[in-house]
Amino acid sequence: MLKSMSARLTIVVLACLISASALALADNAKRVEVPAGNLIEGLESLARQCGVDVIYPSNELKGLKTRGVNGTLEPKEAFRRLIEGTPLILKEQGSAVLISLPSASTHALSSNPSDTAGSDGPSQEGKKSSSGDFRVAQVDQGQTSSTSTVEKHDERTSKKEKPVQLEEVIVTGSRIPQIAGQQGAQPVREYSRADITRSGTTTLADFLNTLPDVSVSSIGSVFGQSLGQTTVQLHGLPVGTTLVLLNGRRVPTSSNGYFDLGTLPLSAVERVDVLPIGASALYGSDAVGGAVNIVLRTNVTGLEFNGKITHASGTGDESANFGWGTTFEGGSLSLVGQVQHVSELLGTDRAFASSLEGFPPDASSVLLTHDACFPGTVYSLNGQNLPGLSSPMAAIPAGLQGKPTISDFVATAGKVNYCNLLEYTSLVPQAMRFGGLLSAHYQLNDSVDLFTEVLGSREHQRIRNGNVINTYAAFGDTLGAANPYNPFGQDVGISYTYPGFGNPYRVTETLLRPLVGVRGPISHTWSYEVSAFTSQDRTEGPSLATVNQFTFANTITGALQSSNPATALNPFSGGAPGSPQLLQSLALPYDNQYNDRLTGAQAILQGSALALPAGNLQAVLGTEYGRESEYTASTGLATHDLHRSSWGTFAETRIPLIADRAQPERGARLSATLAARYDRSSDFGGKATWQVGALWRPVQSISVRGGYGTTYKAPMLNEIDTTPSTFPAFGIVDPFRGGEPVNAVLTFGANPNLRAETGQSAALGMLYSSIALPGFELSLTGFSVDISNYIHVPLSQTIVDHPNLFPGGVVRAPPTPQDVSQGFPGKIVQVNDLFYNFGDVRVAGLNADLRYALQTRAGTITPSVSLADIARWTSALTPAAPAVSYLSQATITGVGFAPRWKGTVGLAWSHNAASAALTGRYLGSYKDYQEFVANSHELGNLWLFDFNARCDLGKALFGASPWLRGTDVAVGAINLFDRRPQFSYFVYGFDVSQADLRGRTVYVNVGAKW
Repeated sequence: MLKSMSARLTIVVLACLISASALALADNAKRVEVPAGNLIEGLESLARQCGVDVIYPSNELKGLKTRGVNGTLEPKEAFRRLIEGTPLILKEQGSAVLISLPSASTHALSSNPSDTAGSDGPSQEGKKSSSGDFRVAQVDQGQTSSTSTVEKHDERTSKKEKPVQLEEVIVTGSRIPQIAGQQGAQPVREYSRADITRSGTTTLADFLNTLPDVSVSSIGSVFGQSLGQTTVQLHGLPVGTTLVLLNGRRVPTSSNGYFDLGTLPLSAVERVDVLPIGASALYGSDAVGGAVNIVLRTNVTGLEFNGKITHASGTGDESANFGWGTTFEGGSLSLVGQVQHVSELLGTDRAFASSLEGFPPDASSVLLTHDACFPGTVYSLNGQNLPGLSSPMAAIPAGLQGKPTISDFVATAGKVNYCNLLEYTSLVPQAMRFGGLLSAHYQLNDSVDLFTEVLGSREHQRIRNGNVINTYAAFGDTLGAANPYNPFGQDVGISYTYPGFGNPYRVTETLLRPLVGVRGPISHTWSYEVSAFTSQDRTEGPSLATVNQFTFANTITGALQSSNPATALNPFSGGAPGSPQLLQSLALPYDNQYNDRLTGAQAILQGSALALPAGNLQAVLGTEYGRESEYTASTGLATHDLHRSSWGTFAETRIPLIADRAQPERGARLSATLAARYDRSSDFGGKATWQVGALWRPVQSISVRGGYGTTYKAPMLNEIDTTPSTFPAFGIVDPFRGGEPVNAVLTFGANPNLRAETGQSAALGMLYSSIALPGFELSLTGFSVDISNYIHVPLSQTIVDHPNLFPGGVVRAPPTPQDVSQGFPGKIVQVNDLFYNFGDVRVAGLNADLRYALQTRAGTITPSVSLADIARWTSALTPAAPAVSYLSQATITGVGFAPRWKGTVGLAWSHNAASAALTGRYLGSYKDYQEFVANSHELGNLWLFDFNARCDLGKALFGASPWLRGTDVAVGAINLFDRRPQFSYFVYGFDVSQADLRGRTVYVNVGAKW
C-alpha cells in the first residue's frame, strides 16, 4: 500500500510540475500528422506537434499500434483520434494529458487518495500498479539538445530512464537540426506525404508540377525532357539551376544537366522541401535557383498496402505499393516498394493532336501542319501539271489497292492532305516502373548508431516517336518513274507516312543508391555523422529510330526508286506499302547508353559551441567528397567517358541574440545564421560561397525572416571535357573585313576554359499566426535570384562580332600586306562556337501562403491560398543589346520564362473518419511563342480543379472486423472539369511546358495498415 501511495504521490507531484511549466491544453487547433505505427512513438510525436505534455504508462502501451492522425485539430481531439481502436482512455489534468488503461486512469493523477477507493482491497489483488511506470513526453523548453528525465518507479526496482530525446529534424534551409515545428531563417515550403497523396498524382514530377514555385511543367507527358525523363525547374529558370537532394545529399547529374525524378518511387517519399532561393553555401554547386530536398521514408512500422487505379480517356495508370517495418532492441528495419504501370496515350486519342480542326488559318505555317500523311500527296517536280491532271499536285485518295491509275487522282487534283505532326506520337509513354527503399539502423552502444539506406528502381518506357517511314517532297523525296506502283511515268515528289510501322524508343533506366553510415554523440553537446554512398543511374535506349538523312539514300530513297516489286515501296496503298521483310529492312538500330555515377562521402559535427545569455550557439562543421563519372555511347557519335573529383568544406552557425522567456520552446526571439563553404573541383578550380540570415519574432504572432547568399553552378562535364565537332561555316560575315563572307571551319563542343556560373540570392519575409483567430496563418516572402557568367552556346555571328567577349572564339590567319594596307585583320580560318561564360539572368518575385483552419460542429474547414508572383524575369545574353524580358512571354530560343502568376486555392474539410478537398490551380496569362509565327495570341488565364475525398473505414465502421481497422478509401479527380490544352503557335499546336495532355483523370485508392 505504501508503494502504491508513493507511486501515486509521485504522479501527483509530476502533474503539478508539468502544469506549472507546459503550454496550456487550449482550444488551439494545430496541423498535426502522425503516421500509423508504434503508439508510444506516435504519442511523443503528437505531444511535440501540439505543444502539450503527455503522461502515459510505458509498460502498458508496449506493443500497441495506432492508425495515426492527420489534419488540423485541437490537441484533445488529436490525442483522442490517435488512441482510437485501443483500450486506452484520455483525461485532461490541468495543462497535461493522461493516456492510460481504464483501471489506472481513475487514480493515476488524483491528488486525493480517497479517489482510489478499493485500490488496496481484494478487487485489486494480483493487479500490477499502472501508476508505477508512467512516463512523460514533455514539450521542449527551448534547448534543442535538451532532454526530459522522469524518475521511473517500479515494484521491483527504482531507477532513472534514459533521457527522452526531443525529435530534431533537418530542414532544407539549414544543416542545423531544429525542433519540429520551429521556424528557420530560410523560406522553405514543406509538403508532407499527406499533401502528395491528396494531390492524386502518381509520380514525384507530376506532384511538383502542381506547385506555384514550379513555373515550367509538362504533366505526365513525354515532352518534359529527353527520353521521357523529368526534372523540376523553379520559377522557369534553366534546367540544372535547381538542385535536387535526397535526404540532404547530392544525386548524380546526367549529360542533360539534371537528375531524373522518374527513378524515385513515390511510395519511398516522406516529404518534399522546396527552397525557392539559392543555397550553395549549404549544398555547393547547382543550387543557384533553389533546391528541392526529397526526404525518404525511414519510419515505417507494421504492415501497410496501397493500391491505386487511375484512368483518363485513352490511358490508365495502375500502381501498388507496400511498406513493412519493425523495431527491436537497439534498432529498426523498414522496407517500402512500388510497382506502377502506365498505358500509352497516342496522339490519335486526342483531337488536338490528331487533327487540325479549330486551328487558325495562319497555323499552316506552324510545323505541326505537314503533308507527310496517310494517305499522302504527290507533286510535280518542275511546277507543271502532273500527267493527265489539271494541277501540279494531287492528294492520294484513301483506300487505293495495288497500282493506281491517273484517273484515280482526277477528283483530288489541286488538293493536299495535311495532318497533325503528333498523330502517331506518344503523348504519354507506356511505362513500367519498379522501385523500393530499404532502411535500417542499429545502435551498437550509446555512441555508435549504424544506419543504411538502399534505394533502387528500374523503369521501362516505350515511346513512339512518329513512324519509321516518312517522306517529304519539300525535302527532295521522290518516287522514281521506274517504281512499279507509279502511274505517272515520271519522277514525282512524294509526301507520305505509314502509321502501321511505328518508331518506338524503348528506354530502360536503372537507379541503384546504397548508403551506409554511423552517427552518435561524442559529448553531452556534440554529435557526429559519417556516411558514404554511391549512386548510379544507367539509361539504355532507344533501340529503334527513324532513318536519318545520312542513311536515307540507302533505305527509304532506294525503296522509292526501286523497280523490283519485292523491294519497292507503294505509297499509294491503303494498307502496308510493302512486305513485312521490306518494312523491317528500312528500320535501322540506334542505341544510346548513358551511365551517370556519383560516389560520395560526408562527415559532419553538430552541436552547441558556446553558451550565450539567449541560449546555446549551435554549429555544424563538415566536409564532403564526390567523384562524378559520365559515360555516353551513341550510335554514330563519339563515346565519352568523363570524370570529375571535388571536395567541399562547410560550416554553419545559429546565434541566439535575444531569448524568448515566455515561449522558450519556439527558440530565440532574435537569432542570426551564418554559413560558408569552399568547393574545389579537379577540372575547373575552386569556389567560395557564403550566406547570412536572421529570424526575428517581435511579438508572439509575427515572425520576420530574411537572408542573403552567394551561389555558383559548376560547368557540366560535357560542357568542359568532350571532343569538339567541326563543320564548314556558312552564313557568317566578318564585320572587321568589310562584311565579307566567312569561309572557315566552324567548331562546336566543350570549352576547357569555362568558369563556374556565379550568382546571388536574397529573401525577406513575414509569417503571421493569429492568436485571436486560432488556425489562421499567413506568410509573405519576397525573393530575388541573379545568375551571372551564364554558360551557353552563343550564335556564331555573335562570336565573330564580339571576339573580345569570347576568348579564343575567332582564329585568324596572319594579315597579308594588302590586309595591312586596308587596315583589315587576317582572314578568319576557324570559329570556335563552344560553350562560353557570358550573360546574366535575373528573377524576382513574391510568394504568399494563407491558411485558416476553422473549427465547426460539422468538422474542420480549411480554406487556403498559395501564390507565386514573378515580378521580373530577364536575361541578357547578347552583347551590346538590352536585357530581354521573358516575364509572361513564352520562348524556345531564350533560356527560360515564367508566367507572372501561378497559384492554388483550396478548400478542405475533415470530420471524424471523412475528409475532402477541392483545389483550384491557376495559371496566369502569358504571351504565346513568337519563334514560328509572329502573333498577338495569349495563353493561360485558366483554372484546373482537383478533387479528393477520403474515408477511414476503421473509424467509420468502428467495431467491425479487425481487418478493416486501418483501412481507408480515397477517390478523386485531377483536372476535374476536363480542361483541354489551349491552341498555341508552338510547333505542336499547344504549349508543352504547361498543357495537361491527359485531360480529366479519375482515380480510386485503397489502403490498409496493420
